Amino acid sequence: MNKIESEVKFFITDRNIIREKILALGADNKGTVFEYNILFDNKNDSLFHKKSILRLRKDKKNRLTLKIPPENTNFQVKSFKELEVNIDDFDTMAVILKSIGFSQKLIYEKYRETLLLDNASFCIDSMPFGNFLEIEAEVHEIQQLSSKIGLCWSKRSILSYFEIFKIIKDKRMLSFNDITFKNFAPLNFQPETIAYLFKSGK
Repeated sequence: MNKIESEVKFFITDRNIIREKILALGADNKGTVFEYNILFDNKNDSLFHKKSILRLRKDKKNRLTLKIPPENTNFQVKSFKELEVNIDDFDTMAVILKSIGFSQKLIYEKYRETLLLDNASFCIDSMPFGNFLEIEAEVHEIQQLSSKIGLCWSKRSILSYFEIFKIIKDKRMLSFNDITFKNFAPLNFQPETIAYLFKSGK
C-alpha cells in the first residue's frame, strides 16, 4: 500500500465522551486492538535524521511500514508518504531486518480503538502515558472534523508518540527506553502532567 497519510492528535481526558461524539457523526466503530510496535533504524540512525520511520507492527495482523516525509509539507498537520505490506511471520521479519543492518531502536505498545467515517479515521489510543485521539483524513477535512467533536484546533499536536515520550523521559529522568505498560506501571504517572504539550499547537 502506498499513500500520503495526514493526521493530528489530541490529548484527551475522557475517551468515552469523545467516542460518543464521534459516533454521533455516524462513524462505524471497528473495535479495539492491542498493538505491539518495533521501530528499526541502521547504526547511523539514517532514517531518524531523514524524519522517516521503519516500523514492524503486530495487532490482528502483522505489517511492515515505511513512512517518509512528502515533498510538500503542510505544517498544520503531520504528513507521511506511507509504504506498507502485510507479512505472515512477525518474528522472522524482525530477524531479516536485523540481518540486513537494522537494529531495534524502540518498542511501544498501545490499545487502539478505530472509528471510521467515510474516508476519515478516528483512532482513540490508550498509551502507557495517557489517552489520545488521532484524526486521519484529507488535510482540508481534519480541522473541520475536530471542530465537529468540540476539540480546539490550537491544542492539536503533530508530535509522534516517541517525541512525546522523549519529553516525558527527559523531565522525569526515566531510565527505560521502551514505551510499555510494564515500564510505566510502577511510576504512578499522572497523564494530566503532559497536558501543557497540547495548549499551543505543538
